[in-house]
Amino acid sequence: MRKSSLLFFCFIMLAVFIGGTDSISAQEIPLPLVNSMEVRGLKRIEEAAVKSKITQKTGEPLSSEKTTNDIKDIYKMGYFDDVKVEIEPLEGGVRVIYLIKEKPTIISIDFQGNKKQEDSDLKEKITITANSIADTVLIQDNADKLRAFYEEEGYYLSKIVPVVKKVNDDEVTLTYQIEEGPKVKIKSIVIEGSKAISKKEIKKTIKTGEWWLFSFMTSSGYYKKDEMSFDIERIRNLYFNKGYIKVAVSDPKIQLTEDKRGMIISIMISEGEQYMISSVDITGNKAFPESELRKKTKSAPKNIFSRATLRSDVAALGETYSEKGYAVVNVAPDITPDDAAKQVKITFKIDEGGIYKIGRIDISGNIKTMDKVIRREIRLDEGDTFNSKLMKRSYERLNNLNFFETVDLQPKPKTEEKLLDIDVKVKEKPTGMLSVGGGYSSVDKFLATADVTQANLFGTGRLIKLKGEFGGRSTTYNLGYRDPWFLDKELLFGTDVYKTTRNYSAFDRKALGGDVLLGKSLSEYWKTDVTYNFEDVTIFNISPNASARIKDQEGKKITSSITPAIARDSRNSFLDPHTGSRNMLYVTYAGLGGDNFFLK
Repeated sequence: MRKSSLLFFCFIMLAVFIGGTDSISAQEIPLPLVNSMEVRGLKRIEEAAVKSKITQKTGEPLSSEKTTNDIKDIYKMGYFDDVKVEIEPLEGGVRVIYLIKEKPTIISIDFQGNKKQEDSDLKEKITITANSIADTVLIQDNADKLRAFYEEEGYYLSKIVPVVKKVNDDEVTLTYQIEEGPKVKIKSIVIEGSKAISKKEIKKTIKTGEWWLFSFMTSSGYYKKDEMSFDIERIRNLYFNKGYIKVAVSDPKIQLTEDKRGMIISIMISEGEQYMISSVDITGNKAFPESELRKKTKSAPKNIFSRATLRSDVAALGETYSEKGYAVVNVAPDITPDDAAKQVKITFKIDEGGIYKIGRIDISGNIKTMDKVIRREIRLDEGDTFNSKLMKRSYERLNNLNFFETVDLQPKPKTEEKLLDIDVKVKEKPTGMLSVGGGYSSVDKFLATADVTQANLFGTGRLIKLKGEFGGRSTTYNLGYRDPWFLDKELLFGTDVYKTTRNYSAFDRKALGGDVLLGKSLSEYWKTDVTYNFEDVTIFNISPNASARIKDQEGKKITSSITPAIARDSRNSFLDPHTGSRNMLYVTYAGLGGDNFFLK
């Protein structure tokens, strides 16, 4: 940069000299034009990436401000140890040269001093890899990750020091020197200053716990810095929810025992006074009367103030609006404390934002699954009034297909048009399964199984399944098919065909059968279906020593049955439900021809 500044100064002096003794202002001095620009010193980084940061252009006057900013922007890329500019005279102007020195490459990453943790486990905890740029910030960040990992494993006194060793100008090795130290167990958690809330309740609120015999099962008993930070916030929330809005909770004070293998954590609490609610007001509401909105809230005068209740009230008011089309409604709670009276005044300030219609629904990420399979699960159509409840239900239904790793519904409001576009982004996962297994039992001897399932056949959402089991005494074949949108209507069609043969000690049994299912959705959560089942069973090779009951079953028997059913399924997730339930009522009647008659 010194050479650049000197040359720039020389050009100004030359312009002054040519102009003679006339008075020339700085603005009138002609700056040299940049006729050529080069980037030198690159080895691994593409030149185009660097040039994208350069604002100084050829054909423009040379600007020291631009070149200075260019140096800063190039350096911020994080790939370089040094960036500077040189300027050379060129016919009709100057050549600007950006001289760059790249950071070296890390050719290997090693660990030293780790005895309790394997290298493979440590490598899983870091994001830096061989052939990465030797960025000091990234290197230290990964040292912190290793430190956090050791801390979670109970090694509170562990130390991680990154050592970078130069191999040549372009390559370095990275070694994390580790001093593990002993495991430090939490001997005691001391809560000081708590009067209104018992120490027992506070300890139940936090995740950090004292070490005990079964800590290895619960992963408790060891200090974790991040978890402790959350625990401090959990204690504050516990007090806020009981009206103590002035509570102060100190950072934990840690004291080690003499042998350095135990710690005592002390937390100091200043509770303050409990605050009651003096009044609750609602402003800005036009679409709904205040009396209706008050029914949605639980915060009320003379009640103890609770932050959790306040948040619940904000959510309830927001849902009241968003379920009626107010997609961008904003409910802002304003809390005004009266320290003398130990009361708070709550005002819910509502900005309704207007009613929105659904604009475009764009679907992306579905490589295999057809658009219509996704679109038919979305409970909103283009042109409908927005409804947050239906938006949430659409997300649940798409997840319940179990075709995708991730599902993301991104609303994009257009304020002027009062339209809300929805971007549906999915990431598909494998829906086919091939499993082969085997085993041994005293009854069937050797047993082999094979199962081929495709839950999203050709991306249509249909399911087909073929399964076979082969053993010394039994053989089973099963072929199944399901179409949840038969004829592109919300009708369920399914069929199964099976054949089994089994050799018992006193007889042999052979069965051939199948079923046909037809179902229909009655509403969002209610469904009904009817299943017809046909089974042909033959009992043969009966032993002379068999019981009379078995001998009576000899020969062929046909069962023809029908099973009507009605079900309600409101689970938010089929695989991991948190809300809702599944209930079913059905009855099976056999007697539509055949040999068997029953009702169950």
